[in-house]
Amino acid sequence: MTHFRAAFVFFGLTIFLYGMGNAAEIDPQIEMELQSQDTVPVIVRLEESHEGGDALHFLPDTLSRKTFLEEKRRSFHQTFLSFRPQVQNFRQAIPEQNFGEIWLIGAITLRVNEALLEELRNDPKVLSIHLDRTHYLPQPQTGYLDHEEGYTWGLKKLKLPVLNLVASDLTGKGVVAGVIDTGIDATHPDLQGKILYFKDFSSNPEGEWTLPTDDHGHGTHVAGTIAGGSASGKAIGVAPETTLVVARIFDANGMTSTRAILNAMQWMADPDENFETDEDVPRIVNNSWGGSGGGETDSPLYMAVESWRTLQIFPCFAAGNSGPGVGTVGTPGGFDNAFAVGATDEKDEIAYFSSRGPAWLDGEILDKPDASAPGVDVFSSIPGGGYASWSGTSMATPHMTGVIVLLFQQYPFLTVERMTHLLIDSVDDLGVEGFDYSYGFGRVNLLRAALDYNY
Repeated sequence: MTHFRAAFVFFGLTIFLYGMGNAAEIDPQIEMELQSQDTVPVIVRLEESHEGGDALHFLPDTLSRKTFLEEKRRSFHQTFLSFRPQVQNFRQAIPEQNFGEIWLIGAITLRVNEALLEELRNDPKVLSIHLDRTHYLPQPQTGYLDHEEGYTWGLKKLKLPVLNLVASDLTGKGVVAGVIDTGIDATHPDLQGKILYFKDFSSNPEGEWTLPTDDHGHGTHVAGTIAGGSASGKAIGVAPETTLVVARIFDANGMTSTRAILNAMQWMADPDENFETDEDVPRIVNNSWGGSGGGETDSPLYMAVESWRTLQIFPCFAAGNSGPGVGTVGTPGGFDNAFAVGATDEKDEIAYFSSRGPAWLDGEILDKPDASAPGVDVFSSIPGGGYASWSGTSMATPHMTGVIVLLFQQYPFLTVERMTHLLIDSVDDLGVEGFDYSYGFGRVNLLRAALDYNY
């Protein structure tokens, strides 16, 4: 999430209306939209089949990723079989119907008019109905040029040069990281040969296999901070030998939809679309985006993040750029199952734009952000082989992602929960002693985390 003025259109706060009896929960924004439009796009969560249900809720050591994903898909399809005749009616009722399936969270996507909304509201197989919102990513703000030599100031702040002297093999090799953003310039000298898979969800929300592309620039900048080399004469990436799986969700105008986001998150759970293989699955996914307002545990995005955690995929999100106001950390970073990253500058001051906590989930207060990382005047790659310095929690998040990549290389046995504790226990405590709503627990310290692990 780059530094920007108030032009960012955030993910809105979803408040649900509770109907009588078994009526599904309805996002009230849907009915508001239907006052001015004949049809609107929605995401409909269906009840899960409970046969063999343990696999749908946790992934114990004895249960494989393959089993979990198979059970998720089986449960969805079993419920959907009884729902299929209605889908045919929906297609007949709305000629422009654009139907889709997001089995990872047990949902279907379609367009509804007032009559179809009422039918879905009273269907016992429907749990909730959410508006498929349009989201915008603003053009990034340019920062001051980084004049540091050898390494960017952010990598020096993380103490990466020192780590390279004592543990030169910690480069991210063998660890896969995911990036959900505007795409990537795979021909950039700092990123060539580092993309394992790429899929474009920006024009088709179900995703299309295409050559890697980025006609916006945000994703290439983010990827450079995670995995960039030193083609410019200066090292820009925390983990230069990591392999990337990239999902493009934002188009050239910085526009996307909830549906595209959810499909990209589902794809990250199995990038090669083969449950039998694990080498393609990222240990961590970088999400330099998010929205304002509180969250709900029954929202589609929350459910998708929860599935990532079950699959032991670390969910790293930008805290947001709506600071310095209190309570501006957005979602999904503001979820209790996600890790929210704030931005610091070269003097270890919290960036004025970095969103402050607390966050809200189901009306309850949460301590956010979790931690901070360098995010002001960050020098990294842009499409066309160039470089630029940008500011934002979008730039802080890939610093954190790169750190986590190196730590997963060093400690491959760590779970998402234990990785979270390691990051928090090894920070440089800045601001108020202990946790605070600006820095979180503090600014990440890679050297301490990599060398002083004593769990």
